[in-house]
Amino acid sequence: MIERLLDSAKKVASEIKNREFVRVISHHDADGITSAAIICHALLRCSIPFQTTLLSRLDEGILEILRDSTKEGDLLLFCDMGSSQGEILAMIQRELGIDIVVIDHHRYQKEPPTGIFQVNPHSVGLDGAFEVSASGCTFTVAQELGDNVDLSGLAITGALGDKQRMVGVNKDILGVAVKNGIVRVKKGLKIADGEIREELELSTEPYIHRDEKNDIGAFLEELGVKGRLWDLSSSDENRLIDALIAKIKARASEDAIEDIVGERYILNFEVIPDAIGLMQTIDACGKRGKMGLALSLCMRDRNGIDEASAIRVDFQRKVVRELSAVDQNIHERDGFRYIFAEDRDITGAFAGAIIRYLYPDKPIFVINRLEKVSKISARGTRALVASGVDLSEVMRIAASKVGGVGGGHNVAAGGSIPVGTEDEFVKALDEVL
Repeated sequence: MIERLLDSAKKVASEIKNREFVRVISHHDADGITSAAIICHALLRCSIPFQTTLLSRLDEGILEILRDSTKEGDLLLFCDMGSSQGEILAMIQRELGIDIVVIDHHRYQKEPPTGIFQVNPHSVGLDGAFEVSASGCTFTVAQELGDNVDLSGLAITGALGDKQRMVGVNKDILGVAVKNGIVRVKKGLKIADGEIREELELSTEPYIHRDEKNDIGAFLEELGVKGRLWDLSSSDENRLIDALIAKIKARASEDAIEDIVGERYILNFEVIPDAIGLMQTIDACGKRGKMGLALSLCMRDRNGIDEASAIRVDFQRKVVRELSAVDQNIHERDGFRYIFAEDRDITGAFAGAIIRYLYPDKPIFVINRLEKVSKISARGTRALVASGVDLSEVMRIAASKVGGVGGGHNVAAGGSIPVGTEDEFVKALDEVL
Protein backbone atom coordinates (compact mmCIF):
# COMPACT_ATOMS: atom_id res chain seq x y z
CA MET A 1 0.00 0.00 0.00
CA ILE A 2 2.76 2.46 0.90
CA GLU A 3 4.05 2.46 -2.67
CA ARG A 4 0.95 4.41 -3.75
CA LEU A 5 2.21 7.41 -1.77
CA LEU A 6 5.76 7.34 -3.08
CA ASP A 7 5.34 9.49 -6.20
CA SER A 8 3.84 12.38 -4.26
CA ALA A 9 6.31 11.87 -1.40
CA LYS A 10 9.22 12.15 -3.84
CA LYS A 11 7.82 15.40 -5.26
CA VAL A 12 7.38 16.97 -1.83
CA ALA A 13 10.85 15.80 -0.75
CA SER A 14 12.32 17.36 -3.88
CA GLU A 15 10.66 20.68 -3.07
CA ILE A 16 12.07 20.53 0.47
CA LYS A 17 15.62 19.74 -0.66
CA ASN A 18 15.70 22.84 -2.86
CA ARG A 19 14.88 25.26 -0.02
CA GLU A 20 17.03 27.22 2.39
CA PHE A 21 14.25 27.51 4.98
CA VAL A 22 11.07 25.52 5.71
CA ARG A 23 8.21 26.89 7.79
CA VAL A 24 6.34 23.97 9.38
CA ILE A 25 2.74 24.27 10.59
CA SER A 26 1.03 21.25 12.13
CA HIS A 27 -1.93 20.23 14.26
CA HIS A 28 -1.68 20.09 18.06
CA ASP A 29 -2.93 16.52 18.58
CA ALA A 30 -0.83 13.35 18.77
CA ASP A 31 -0.90 12.73 15.01
CA GLY A 32 -0.02 16.34 14.19
CA ILE A 33 2.74 16.49 16.80
CA THR A 34 4.38 13.26 15.63
CA SER A 35 4.06 14.47 12.03
CA ALA A 36 5.85 17.69 12.93
CA ALA A 37 8.54 15.79 14.82
CA ILE A 38 9.18 13.42 11.91
CA ILE A 39 9.71 16.26 9.44
CA CYS A 40 11.77 18.26 11.98
CA HIS A 41 14.13 15.31 12.51
CA ALA A 42 14.45 14.91 8.74
CA LEU A 43 15.14 18.62 8.19
CA LEU A 44 17.77 18.64 10.94
CA ARG A 45 19.54 15.72 9.33
CA CYS A 46 19.48 17.53 5.97
CA SER A 47 20.86 20.70 7.62
CA ILE A 48 17.84 22.68 6.41
CA PRO A 49 16.81 25.48 8.82
CA PHE A 50 13.17 25.44 9.89
CA GLN A 51 10.66 26.85 12.35
CA THR A 52 7.68 24.88 13.64
CA THR A 53 4.33 26.00 15.04
CA LEU A 54 1.54 23.72 16.31
CA LEU A 55 -2.04 24.99 16.02
CA SER A 56 -5.46 23.86 17.26
CA ARG A 57 -7.01 24.82 13.91
CA LEU A 58 -6.12 26.45 10.61
CA ASP A 59 -7.97 29.71 9.95
CA GLU A 60 -7.38 33.27 8.71
CA GLY A 61 -5.20 34.00 11.72
CA ILE A 62 -2.41 32.04 10.07
CA LEU A 63 -1.61 35.11 7.94
CA GLU A 64 -0.33 37.13 10.90
CA ILE A 65 1.80 34.21 12.06
CA LEU A 66 3.34 33.76 8.63
CA ARG A 67 3.91 37.45 7.86
CA ASP A 68 6.36 37.62 10.75
CA SER A 69 8.12 34.32 10.07
CA THR A 70 8.41 33.80 6.33
CA LYS A 71 9.94 35.54 3.32
CA GLU A 72 10.00 35.07 -0.43
CA GLY A 73 11.67 31.80 -1.37
CA ASP A 74 10.74 29.98 1.84
CA LEU A 75 8.67 26.81 1.73
CA LEU A 76 5.53 26.56 3.85
CA LEU A 77 4.83 22.96 4.89
CA PHE A 78 1.52 21.94 6.48
CA CYS A 79 1.15 18.63 8.33
CA ASP A 80 -2.18 17.09 9.39
CA MET A 81 -4.07 20.10 8.04
CA GLY A 82 -4.52 21.96 4.79
CA SER A 83 -6.17 19.49 2.41
CA SER A 84 -9.67 20.50 3.48
CA GLN A 85 -8.81 24.20 3.79
CA GLY A 86 -8.17 25.13 0.18
CA GLU A 87 -9.56 28.65 0.63
CA ILE A 88 -7.01 29.35 3.39
CA LEU A 89 -4.18 28.03 1.22
CA ALA A 90 -5.33 30.21 -1.70
CA MET A 91 -5.42 33.23 0.62
CA ILE A 92 -1.83 32.54 1.74
CA GLN A 93 -0.70 32.25 -1.88
CA ARG A 94 -2.48 35.48 -2.78
CA GLU A 95 -1.37 37.54 0.23
CA LEU A 96 2.15 36.25 0.83
CA GLY A 97 3.21 34.63 -2.44
CA ILE A 98 5.09 31.76 -0.79
CA ASP A 99 5.21 28.17 -2.02
CA ILE A 100 3.17 25.56 -0.13
CA VAL A 101 3.29 21.80 0.32
CA VAL A 102 0.73 19.80 2.30
CA ILE A 103 1.11 16.43 4.01
CA ASP A 104 -2.34 15.46 5.23
CA HIS A 105 -4.80 12.57 5.49
CA HIS A 106 -8.09 14.50 5.56
CA ARG A 107 -10.34 14.46 2.53
CA TYR A 108 -10.47 17.40 0.16
CA GLN A 109 -13.60 19.52 0.46
CA LYS A 110 -12.73 21.31 -2.77
CA GLU A 111 -9.98 20.92 -5.32
CA PRO A 112 -6.76 22.34 -3.82
CA PRO A 113 -5.33 25.50 -5.38
CA THR A 114 -2.94 25.02 -8.27
CA GLY A 115 0.79 24.92 -7.64
CA ILE A 116 0.58 23.08 -4.31
CA PHE A 117 2.23 19.68 -3.94
CA GLN A 118 0.36 17.34 -1.62
CA VAL A 119 0.81 13.92 -0.07
CA ASN A 120 -2.70 12.70 0.66
CA PRO A 121 -3.92 9.09 0.71
CA HIS A 122 -7.34 10.01 -0.69
CA SER A 123 -5.72 11.16 -3.93
CA VAL A 124 -4.39 7.63 -4.58
CA GLY A 125 -7.40 5.58 -3.48
CA LEU A 126 -6.43 5.06 0.17
CA ASP A 127 -8.61 5.85 3.18
CA GLY A 128 -7.02 8.45 5.44
CA ALA A 129 -9.52 7.76 8.19
CA PHE A 130 -8.45 4.14 8.70
CA GLU A 131 -5.36 3.14 6.67
CA VAL A 132 -2.82 5.90 7.29
CA SER A 133 -2.60 9.07 9.36
CA ALA A 134 -0.67 12.27 8.70
CA SER A 135 2.36 10.94 10.58
CA GLY A 136 2.49 7.93 8.27
CA CYS A 137 2.30 10.20 5.22
CA THR A 138 5.05 12.39 6.69
CA PHE A 139 7.20 9.32 7.28
CA THR A 140 7.06 8.51 3.56
CA VAL A 141 8.43 12.01 2.82
CA ALA A 142 11.12 11.67 5.49
CA GLN A 143 12.28 8.43 3.92
CA GLU A 144 12.77 10.27 0.63
CA LEU A 145 14.94 12.84 2.44
CA GLY A 146 17.38 10.27 3.83
CA ASP A 147 17.70 7.22 6.03
CA ASN A 148 15.02 8.06 8.57
CA VAL A 149 13.68 4.60 9.32
CA ASP A 150 14.14 5.22 13.05
CA LEU A 151 11.23 7.68 12.83
CA SER A 152 8.78 4.88 12.02
CA GLY A 153 7.95 4.52 15.72
CA LEU A 154 6.63 8.09 15.73
CA ALA A 155 4.46 7.28 12.71
CA ILE A 156 2.95 4.34 14.59
CA THR A 157 2.32 6.58 17.61
CA GLY A 158 0.51 9.15 15.46
CA ALA A 159 -1.72 6.47 13.96
CA LEU A 160 -2.65 5.30 17.46
CA GLY A 161 -3.56 8.87 18.34
CA ASP A 162 -6.12 8.88 15.52
CA LYS A 163 -7.52 5.50 16.67
CA GLN A 164 -6.25 3.76 13.54
CA ARG A 165 -5.43 0.07 13.33
CA MET A 166 -2.36 -1.43 11.71
CA VAL A 167 -3.88 -1.99 8.28
CA GLY A 168 -2.99 -0.58 4.87
CA VAL A 169 -0.04 1.80 4.92
CA ASN A 170 0.12 1.60 8.73
CA LYS A 171 0.77 -2.14 8.41
CA ASP A 172 3.57 -1.47 5.92
CA ILE A 173 5.20 1.08 8.22
CA LEU A 174 4.92 -1.27 11.20
CA GLY A 175 6.57 -4.02 9.15
CA VAL A 176 9.50 -1.72 8.35
CA ALA A 177 9.74 -0.66 12.01
CA VAL A 178 9.80 -4.23 13.34
CA LYS A 179 12.23 -5.47 10.67
CA ASN A 180 14.71 -2.70 11.54
CA GLY A 181 14.41 -3.07 15.31
CA ILE A 182 12.70 0.29 15.78
CA VAL A 183 9.54 -1.16 17.30
CA ARG A 184 8.91 -4.35 19.24
CA VAL A 185 5.45 -5.88 19.30
CA LYS A 186 3.96 -7.53 22.37
CA LYS A 187 0.40 -8.82 22.64
CA GLY A 188 -1.78 -8.06 25.61
CA LEU A 189 -4.05 -5.48 27.25
CA LYS A 190 -3.91 -2.21 25.33
CA ILE A 191 -3.56 0.43 28.03
CA ALA A 192 -0.58 2.57 29.01
CA ASP A 193 2.14 0.87 31.03
CA GLY A 194 2.11 1.87 34.69
CA GLU A 195 0.70 0.88 38.05
CA ILE A 196 -2.42 -0.99 37.00
CA ARG A 197 -4.87 0.62 39.43
CA GLU A 198 -3.83 4.17 38.51
CA GLU A 199 -3.92 3.42 34.79
CA LEU A 200 -7.41 1.93 34.95
CA GLU A 201 -8.66 4.87 37.03
CA LEU A 202 -7.24 7.25 34.39
CA SER A 203 -8.21 5.17 31.38
CA THR A 204 -10.60 6.32 28.68
CA GLU A 205 -9.41 3.49 26.39
CA PRO A 206 -11.02 1.39 27.75
CA TYR A 207 -13.35 3.49 29.83
CA ILE A 208 -14.92 1.67 32.76
CA HIS A 209 -18.15 3.32 33.84
CA ARG A 210 -18.18 3.32 37.63
CA ASP A 211 -19.92 4.60 40.73
CA GLU A 212 -19.68 3.98 44.46
CA LYS A 213 -20.58 0.32 43.84
CA ASN A 214 -18.06 -0.07 41.03
CA ASP A 215 -14.66 0.84 42.45
CA ILE A 216 -11.46 0.05 40.55
CA GLY A 217 -9.54 -0.81 43.71
CA ALA A 218 -12.16 -3.29 44.87
CA PHE A 219 -12.39 -4.70 41.33
CA LEU A 220 -8.64 -5.41 41.22
CA GLU A 221 -8.54 -6.71 44.77
CA GLU A 222 -11.27 -9.22 43.96
CA LEU A 223 -9.26 -10.37 40.94
CA GLY A 224 -6.04 -10.54 42.94
CA VAL A 225 -4.24 -8.33 40.40
CA LYS A 226 -1.73 -5.61 41.32
CA GLY A 227 1.54 -4.10 40.08
CA ARG A 228 2.64 -2.59 36.77
CA LEU A 229 0.97 -3.73 33.58
CA TRP A 230 4.13 -4.91 31.85
CA ASP A 231 5.15 -6.88 34.98
CA LEU A 232 1.91 -8.87 35.25
CA SER A 233 2.07 -12.62 34.73
CA SER A 234 0.21 -14.01 31.73
CA SER A 235 -2.43 -15.57 33.98
CA ASP A 236 -3.04 -12.29 35.86
CA GLU A 237 -3.24 -10.28 32.65
CA ASN A 238 -5.63 -12.74 31.00
CA ARG A 239 -7.84 -12.76 34.09
CA LEU A 240 -7.89 -8.97 34.05
CA ILE A 241 -8.72 -8.85 30.33
CA ASP A 242 -11.65 -11.23 30.75
CA ALA A 243 -13.00 -9.20 33.68
CA LEU A 244 -12.66 -5.89 31.79
CA ILE A 245 -14.48 -7.24 28.75
CA ALA A 246 -17.27 -8.46 31.01
CA LYS A 247 -17.51 -4.96 32.53
CA ILE A 248 -17.72 -3.02 29.27
CA LYS A 249 -19.53 -5.36 26.88
CA ALA A 250 -23.05 -4.30 27.88
CA ARG A 251 -22.54 -0.76 26.56
CA ALA A 252 -19.36 -0.65 24.47
CA SER A 253 -19.13 -0.77 20.68
CA GLU A 254 -17.83 -3.85 18.88
CA ASP A 255 -14.76 -1.80 17.91
CA ALA A 256 -13.99 -1.00 21.54
CA ILE A 257 -14.40 -4.59 22.71
CA GLU A 258 -12.14 -5.85 19.92
CA ASP A 259 -9.54 -3.17 20.65
CA ILE A 260 -9.16 -3.88 24.37
CA VAL A 261 -6.59 -6.58 23.65
CA GLY A 262 -4.11 -6.86 20.82
CA GLU A 263 -0.70 -5.58 19.83
CA ARG A 264 1.21 -3.23 22.11
CA TYR A 265 4.16 -1.36 20.63
CA ILE A 266 7.46 -0.80 22.42
CA LEU A 267 9.42 2.09 20.87
CA ASN A 268 13.13 1.38 21.09
CA PHE A 269 14.24 4.90 20.08
CA GLU A 270 11.79 7.15 21.95
CA VAL A 271 12.06 8.72 25.42
CA ILE A 272 8.78 7.07 26.43
CA PRO A 273 9.02 3.49 25.11
CA ASP A 274 5.32 2.67 25.55
CA ALA A 275 3.57 3.86 22.38
CA ILE A 276 0.20 4.30 24.14
CA GLY A 277 1.83 6.23 26.98
CA LEU A 278 3.74 8.47 24.56
CA MET A 279 0.63 9.07 22.47
CA GLN A 280 -1.48 10.03 25.49
CA THR A 281 1.27 12.25 26.91
CA ILE A 282 1.94 14.32 23.81
CA ASP A 283 -1.77 14.57 23.01
CA ALA A 284 -2.51 15.88 26.50
CA CYS A 285 0.35 18.38 26.31
CA GLY A 286 -0.81 19.61 22.92
CA LYS A 287 -4.39 20.05 24.07
CA ARG A 288 -3.24 21.83 27.24
CA GLY A 289 -1.22 24.39 25.28
CA LYS A 290 2.18 22.81 26.00
CA MET A 291 2.90 22.12 22.34
CA GLY A 292 6.62 22.85 22.64
CA LEU A 293 6.94 20.36 25.47
CA ALA A 294 5.11 17.72 23.44
CA LEU A 295 7.32 18.30 20.41
CA SER A 296 10.47 18.17 22.54
CA LEU A 297 9.58 14.66 23.72
CA CYS A 298 9.23 13.52 20.12
CA MET A 299 12.59 15.18 19.39
CA ARG A 300 13.96 12.82 22.07
CA ASP A 301 14.63 15.37 24.79
CA ARG A 302 14.15 13.62 28.13
CA ASN A 303 14.15 16.78 30.25
CA GLY A 304 10.40 17.32 30.08
CA ILE A 305 9.19 13.80 30.86
CA ASP A 306 8.10 14.46 34.46
CA GLU A 307 6.21 17.65 33.60
CA ALA A 308 4.57 16.06 30.57
CA SER A 309 3.57 12.96 32.54
CA ALA A 310 1.86 15.12 35.18
CA ILE A 311 -0.07 16.92 32.42
CA ARG A 312 -1.21 13.57 31.03
CA VAL A 313 -2.53 12.48 34.43
CA ASP A 314 -4.42 15.75 34.92
CA PHE A 315 -5.88 15.61 31.39
CA GLN A 316 -7.05 12.00 31.73
CA ARG A 317 -8.66 12.74 35.10
CA LYS A 318 -10.64 15.61 33.60
CA VAL A 319 -11.95 13.39 30.79
CA VAL A 320 -12.93 10.65 33.25
CA ARG A 321 -14.68 13.18 35.48
CA GLU A 322 -16.82 14.49 32.61
CA LEU A 323 -17.57 10.94 31.45
CA SER A 324 -18.99 10.10 34.87
CA ALA A 325 -21.81 12.63 34.31
CA VAL A 326 -22.68 11.73 30.71
CA ASP A 327 -25.85 9.78 31.51
CA GLN A 328 -27.32 12.78 33.31
CA ASN A 329 -26.38 15.36 30.66
CA ILE A 330 -26.69 13.73 27.25
CA HIS A 331 -29.42 14.85 24.80
CA GLU A 332 -31.19 12.37 22.54
CA ARG A 333 -32.36 12.97 18.97
CA ASP A 334 -33.69 10.52 16.39
CA GLY A 335 -30.43 10.20 14.46
CA PHE A 336 -27.75 11.36 16.90
CA ARG A 337 -26.91 12.48 20.43
CA TYR A 338 -25.25 15.63 21.68
CA ILE A 339 -23.80 16.90 24.92
CA PHE A 340 -22.19 20.11 26.19
CA ALA A 341 -18.66 19.92 27.62
CA GLU A 342 -17.16 22.37 30.09
CA ASP A 343 -13.51 21.91 29.12
CA ARG A 344 -12.56 22.95 25.58
CA ASP A 345 -9.41 20.85 25.50
CA ILE A 346 -10.99 17.46 26.09
CA THR A 347 -13.84 17.50 23.56
CA GLY A 348 -12.21 15.01 21.15
CA ALA A 349 -11.22 12.51 23.83
CA PHE A 350 -14.60 12.99 25.53
CA ALA A 351 -16.52 12.33 22.32
CA GLY A 352 -14.37 9.31 21.48
CA ALA A 353 -14.99 7.65 24.83
CA ILE A 354 -18.76 8.30 24.69
CA ILE A 355 -19.19 6.73 21.24
CA ARG A 356 -16.96 3.75 21.99
CA TYR A 357 -17.94 2.87 25.56
CA LEU A 358 -21.32 4.39 26.43
CA TYR A 359 -23.55 5.22 23.44
CA PRO A 360 -22.24 3.53 20.27
CA ASP A 361 -25.50 3.24 18.28
CA LYS A 362 -25.72 6.88 17.10
CA PRO A 363 -23.15 9.58 16.26
CA ILE A 364 -22.20 11.83 19.16
CA PHE A 365 -21.62 15.59 18.94
CA VAL A 366 -19.80 17.29 21.81
CA ILE A 367 -20.32 21.06 21.98
CA ASN A 368 -18.07 23.42 23.91
CA ARG A 369 -18.99 27.12 24.12
CA LEU A 370 -16.06 29.54 24.00
CA GLU A 371 -16.11 33.35 23.91
CA LYS A 372 -16.62 33.80 20.18
CA VAL A 373 -17.21 30.33 18.79
CA SER A 374 -18.52 26.98 19.92
CA LYS A 375 -16.21 24.08 19.20
CA ILE A 376 -17.75 20.81 17.98
CA SER A 377 -16.27 17.31 18.03
CA ALA A 378 -18.20 14.53 16.30
CA ARG A 379 -17.46 10.82 16.53
CA GLY A 380 -18.88 7.64 15.02
CA THR A 381 -17.94 3.98 14.79
CA ARG A 382 -16.86 1.76 11.93
CA ALA A 383 -20.32 0.19 11.99
CA LEU A 384 -21.99 3.60 11.61
CA VAL A 385 -19.68 4.46 8.72
CA ALA A 386 -20.49 1.13 7.08
CA SER A 387 -24.19 2.01 7.36
CA GLY A 388 -23.59 5.20 5.38
CA VAL A 389 -22.78 7.86 8.00
CA ASP A 390 -20.16 10.38 6.88
CA LEU A 391 -19.45 12.79 9.73
CA SER A 392 -17.12 14.94 7.63
CA GLU A 393 -19.96 15.75 5.25
CA VAL A 394 -22.50 16.04 8.08
CA MET A 395 -20.31 18.56 9.91
CA ARG A 396 -19.60 20.54 6.77
CA ILE A 397 -23.28 20.89 5.87
CA ALA A 398 -24.68 21.50 9.37
CA ALA A 399 -21.98 23.98 10.41
CA SER A 400 -22.26 25.95 7.15
CA LYS A 401 -26.01 26.38 7.72
CA VAL A 402 -25.31 28.42 10.86
CA GLY A 403 -22.28 30.34 9.56
CA GLY A 404 -19.63 27.93 10.79
CA VAL A 405 -17.13 25.54 9.28
CA GLY A 406 -16.61 21.80 9.68
CA GLY A 407 -14.96 18.74 8.19
CA GLY A 408 -12.59 15.88 8.92
CA HIS A 409 -13.11 12.14 8.39
CA ASN A 410 -16.17 9.99 7.93
CA VAL A 411 -15.70 8.48 11.41
CA ALA A 412 -14.40 11.58 13.24
CA ALA A 413 -14.96 15.23 12.42
CA GLY A 414 -14.84 18.66 13.98
CA GLY A 415 -15.88 22.21 13.43
CA SER A 416 -16.74 25.56 14.92
CA ILE A 417 -19.93 27.63 14.87
CA PRO A 418 -20.80 31.12 16.13
CA VAL A 419 -21.73 31.26 19.80
CA GLY A 420 -25.50 31.38 20.18
CA THR A 421 -26.22 29.18 17.14
CA GLU A 422 -26.05 25.86 18.98
CA ASP A 423 -29.83 25.23 18.84
CA GLU A 424 -29.87 26.03 15.13
CA PHE A 425 -26.92 23.69 14.63
CA VAL A 426 -28.78 20.86 16.35
CA LYS A 427 -31.78 21.50 14.09
CA ALA A 428 -29.45 21.40 11.08
CA LEU A 429 -28.12 18.05 12.28
CA ASP A 430 -31.71 16.80 12.51
CA GLU A 431 -32.17 17.66 8.83
CA VAL A 432 -28.94 15.93 7.74
CA LEU A 433 -29.19 12.84 9.94
